[in-house]
Amino acid sequence: MSRAHRWVVVLFLACGLGCTYQESVEPPEDITAFNFTRALPKVEAYAGQDASLVKIEAYYVRSDGTMDLTADYRPRLNYTFVRKRAEGSEDGPIGTGQRQRAYEVIEVEVREPGWLNINSGGRSNSTERHKGMNRRISESGEDVWKARTPPPKCDVKEVWAKAIKKVKAPKNAVAIITYERGGYQFSIHDVDINVVFDKKCKLLTDEEARAR
Repeated sequence: MSRAHRWVVVLFLACGLGCTYQESVEPPEDITAFNFTRALPKVEAYAGQDASLVKIEAYYVRSDGTMDLTADYRPRLNYTFVRKRAEGSEDGPIGTGQRQRAYEVIEVEVREPGWLNINSGGRSNSTERHKGMNRRISESGEDVWKARTPPPKCDVKEVWAKAIKKVKAPKNAVAIITYERGGYQFSIHDVDINVVFDKKCKLLTDEEARAR
């Protein structure tokens, strides 16, 4: 049996009435060389119709721009999208609480396939095969809708190349990279590197980063 079939993850979903956990599917790329910017169009399609990007969080990206999701140091990847709810509940008057449920947040997780023990909001446990990519849908207010961001204009591999050139990021390291508000946050533990690039991979000064 392969390593990908041996591990077990305990997943707790704090889901109330407004949250659903969707059945998993296979990731759109090789999980040993996953490029999160290249995969974005297919992940967005999986998120669903009218989904707009809010954030991408990638833990442990190698200098070639890829992630080995089977690695022992447990790389993981989360995409966040948002869309308006079909019911049009944003039309409710202030005071009804409907405006806080006018949008849906779609969180897509990509990780190594395996088995999940799911405890959903204190309900009975269940075990199921996690194929590598799943989505979770919950209700949200307008703040997340306002945080929508256009897709990145440059590949994560280029971000890494700029980090090597501009801030001497070690090529043998892995980085935590977050894309939101039109820019990349790039950080590497142990070597005190924490910088920001815009969506075109330009390294920003501290003042520019604070202003974006």
